[in-house]
Amino acid sequence: MTSRGETIMPTPARKIGFPALLVLSALAVLLFSVPAFLFPSHVCGGAFFSDSRLPVSSLLDDVETDPGFDQDGTPAYYRDRVVVLMYHNVGGAPGRGTVTAERFEADVRALRADGFNIISPEQMAGFLNGAPVPPNAVLITFDDGYEGIYRCAYPVLAKYGAQAIVFVVAGYVGRPGYLTWDQLREMTESSVFVVGGHTFDAHRRAPTGPGTSAPQTVAFVFDPAAGRKETILEYRDRVEKDIALSNEAFSTHLGSEASFFAYPYGAYTPYFIDILRDNGYKYCFTVLHGVNVRGQNPLYLKRINAGRSDLSTDKLIKKIKKAGRSPLADRSGPAAWFPAWARDPDVGLGLSPVWAGPGDEPGQASLDSPGDL
Repeated sequence: MTSRGETIMPTPARKIGFPALLVLSALAVLLFSVPAFLFPSHVCGGAFFSDSRLPVSSLLDDVETDPGFDQDGTPAYYRDRVVVLMYHNVGGAPGRGTVTAERFEADVRALRADGFNIISPEQMAGFLNGAPVPPNAVLITFDDGYEGIYRCAYPVLAKYGAQAIVFVVAGYVGRPGYLTWDQLREMTESSVFVVGGHTFDAHRRAPTGPGTSAPQTVAFVFDPAAGRKETILEYRDRVEKDIALSNEAFSTHLGSEASFFAYPYGAYTPYFIDILRDNGYKYCFTVLHGVNVRGQNPLYLKRINAGRSDLSTDKLIKKIKKAGRSPLADRSGPAAWFPAWARDPDVGLGLSPVWAGPGDEPGQASLDSPGDL
């Protein structure tokens, strides 16, 4: 009904003939049968992402993807790569750098159950020299040489047929709370452990100026009486003597020197690396987070901090899978690296040091940095 009182009748719908229906049906079939590779995007969780812009690493955080399978039917999350786990102490109350014995056994049990292959230190060395490793390869390491490794970690590794490296501060051996030489001999003779270097007595902070400090292995130590820092020749002489004492202790008490080394506090510089190479160390472990790939520089080996007391076994397994699948694997590392608390403007040797912070500046420790360990 219009304003004039006229009634408007609805227009009859047009009937669609049989030939038109056939054409529409054919178009629909064609549309839904086009191969997926002709489209530049794919659907993920109901949204469209361009393949060229897909943030792969972010999608792998908590998503369990199809790992593929090895010839024997075990899952293969990654191949031709090694994820190295870093622990410190095991047993007692959980705290900074310490996990309970129960947590450590849960970690090892989960690694076995989820199809990870815990490789030996010798296999790691072989991999770095071109030899193959099984899929899902994991190496376990311990820093500092705490006595809890003998009491709590050693029996678990023996139970599950696994091996590991323990990086020992040789001058601390036999002190309360640390391993003894008798324990280390037993651990190495059982083939469960290989001993690596962690200095003789240089895993400590050293003054670099009034009110500042840095790891002793990379610091040009400040002498307040003289009012100056040591020279490069004095630095090299001091650090070489410490490393030589460590090698001598290993030879005397264990029968051989070490070829594996873990940087104290994760800190290193070109000067320190040269000293280690000159004293027989071939494989050096950082605290940089990541996976080790084919062709990895053996002086910049990456690790995952597995020894955090606030890290559950489930989260650790996810971290390992994520690191192993990471498309951003780096075969080397920054030329120099220091923890966030370190202050020594001369230690960079003219380089731009990389700190423990995501902003490449001191005071912003990253989530996976062991910080002051």
